Amino acid sequence: MLILVLLSVWFATVRVHFGWEHFVLDLLGISALLTILFLAEALELAYAFLSDKNPDEFGEVEGEIMEDIRKKSDFFYEAREWLAIMIIVLITLMAETDAIYVPFFGKLPNLTVPLGVLTFSIKFTVIFSLLFTTLPVIWIAQGPGKKVGLASSLKVLVSTRWVWWLVKQVGDFVEQTGLSAPATVMARWLLATKKFSPNENFGPSDQGFFLACLQRYGLALHDLSITVTVHEDGSCHVRHKFVLYLVRYPRTTYSRQIRFVGSEIESAEFLSLKGYESPVVGRKYEDIGKLLDQISEGICPDKFKNIVQERWYRNNDRVKEENKENPKEDGVRFGLTTWDPVPSKVDSACAFAAEWIGAWKQGAFKVGNDEEDWFQSRFDYPCRSYQLQILTDSGSKIFLSHILAEATLMGNPHTGEQQRLDDARKKDGGQNTLLSAVLNYPLPGTNYKYSWKVIRSE
Repeated sequence: MLILVLLSVWFATVRVHFGWEHFVLDLLGISALLTILFLAEALELAYAFLSDKNPDEFGEVEGEIMEDIRKKSDFFYEAREWLAIMIIVLITLMAETDAIYVPFFGKLPNLTVPLGVLTFSIKFTVIFSLLFTTLPVIWIAQGPGKKVGLASSLKVLVSTRWVWWLVKQVGDFVEQTGLSAPATVMARWLLATKKFSPNENFGPSDQGFFLACLQRYGLALHDLSITVTVHEDGSCHVRHKFVLYLVRYPRTTYSRQIRFVGSEIESAEFLSLKGYESPVVGRKYEDIGKLLDQISEGICPDKFKNIVQERWYRNNDRVKEENKENPKEDGVRFGLTTWDPVPSKVDSACAFAAEWIGAWKQGAFKVGNDEEDWFQSRFDYPCRSYQLQILTDSGSKIFLSHILAEATLMGNPHTGEQQRLDDARKKDGGQNTLLSAVLNYPLPGTNYKYSWKVIRSE
């Protein structure tokens, strides 16, 4: 509504001063300038988002543009700012007028505001100039340009190729005339001071690293919950519940493995396994994450579509002890195999929600007083959330003490992940809970291990 008011006031003002023909020319001129500013803003956001992406994922045209801008990265940002300033100055000059006219009202006089013994004069020409060179620039050019550039980066990159040429011309002009020299000197002086000395040794965010790994690996566990129930004789039941998310690289198999050395598998089965065609992850994982939370709870979101179960089957393969003459089956490799590769296309995705349970005979856990034991999980691919619970039967006399966290990467200690694993453990897990922990974003390739000493009350 306000933009229509501004346009009508501008039309009335220009018509009185210069005639309606001049208004048409000014309208075309300002529209062209706002279009250039819109595309320049979109190009900046598109480049910022794509600058750390793999060049081999771009097409020939996109790759050529990105390579050209990368060569002059600092130059690009400064030249774009100069272009934006020039456009705003031109719009300001085109909107400059000696008097403001309102349709059906006429010329607006200056407003006099008394304040005690003083009086202030407010010029409507100044107010109109401020509004006209601020609101349309934000509403039509800068605001939409940033959103479009971020949401459709590759398409923006191609469609704004000529804008990059224009930015280069502005940049060359600024450099040749020395207009950028004061800014360069000021920046160097500030960076040389203690207050602004460069110190940018930051690691990637957990969320950002997880999303990058998901895109590179092509799969990730949205969540993994392992619940182990230890019985009095050292046998146990293990329940796995997880949501697997697959993107980009079609595949036909997925599996996990669990073993208890010194024990023997008694039974293993899937309680449930459901497949879904799902939306592709976007710039933020949180959006798809909320939908994956729903299928973890047994709800099929509107944007998901069930995969026909006949197109895949479950695997429950027993794993035998190694280097033994009469090896026992002490583990299980469980998972799924699909008839056709999934996801079916590079720009599609799918998800599987699974719940599995296995039982091991006596010897899976040490249950004698003062005996030492451990449990570990290895993550070979990204995982958003890992939850571990080790429980006992009601009335059990088994307790754990001296619980230690350990994390190793390729057999070498990783002190950072070890600290995170220790912090993940809940100190008070509740009744019948021996150990409880929730670790977000475990590092791919890392072994996470808890060790303890058994205390058996009599």
